Amino acid sequence: MKSDDTTVLTIKYAGLQGLYWMSFCSVYSFASVFLLSQEFENQQIGFLLALANILSVILQPTIGSWLDRTGKLSVKAVVSCLTLSNMALLTGLLLSSGHLVWSAVLYGGAVTLTLTIQPLLNSFIFEYINEGHAVNYGLTRGIGSISFAFLSLLLGLLTTKTNPYILPLADIALLTVFLLLVQTFPLTEAQKRQKHLPDPPDSRGAACSYAGFAKSYNRFSLFLLALTCLFIFHTITNTYLLQIMKQLGGQDSDFGLSLTIAAVCELPAMLGFGLLVTKYTSG
Repeated sequence: MKSDDTTVLTIKYAGLQGLYWMSFCSVYSFASVFLLSQEFENQQIGFLLALANILSVILQPTIGSWLDRTGKLSVKAVVSCLTLSNMALLTGLLLSSGHLVWSAVLYGGAVTLTLTIQPLLNSFIFEYINEGHAVNYGLTRGIGSISFAFLSLLLGLLTTKTNPYILPLADIALLTVFLLLVQTFPLTEAQKRQKHLPDPPDSRGAACSYAGFAKSYNRFSLFLLALTCLFIFHTITNTYLLQIMKQLGGQDSDFGLSLTIAAVCELPAMLGFGLLVTKYTSG
């Protein structure tokens, strides 16, 4: 495999990670900033984001299972469709004139699709890694954290001085560049072969059920339970961090700064992961 090809893939995928996490920052991390400006109450914000997370948990394995069964549609195509749908929802949000119900539906849908794209973005690059391209995933993910840190600081300053509608506008702009960059990735060899194969037979019965998966991989299921507990804490803190900052006398710019500090603290693990796995097993 040519090293030049791998370098180009690494640079482009680092760009995708950067754009995705900046999009995530504007629509999810700054959700309280936008929703409070739309007269949502704290309880409504918590319910809306919880529902979006639940829907994404359902959508993620459903889409993954469907991709495995059909074999005719690439991850690239699905990510592109989800990104276009996300942009349509955000455009509708800007045109909804602050109507509470419509804002909830459109914003909740945008958050759901943003969360759903995340595991597909990981699968996207592993299609190339599995064909021999030694893309440094830890490095590219670290670029995502750096981009998140930069934008959270910038958005904190901008939302303090301007209208919170800058958040969906920024997200639409980021997703536009993200979508264009996705289109520059070439088809993998497996995808090229798959295009010329007949439709696969119905294999729904072969799909592993959640119960079957938990039984076969019981230790991994415990690991997922531990991650669930960790992310309950993470989500509560992330959702209500703005309210915590304001209770302490802070404003949007301080909120953005706190997110920047959090993102910078991720970097040693993100950038050093490639080195760690050469010295220790994942377990």
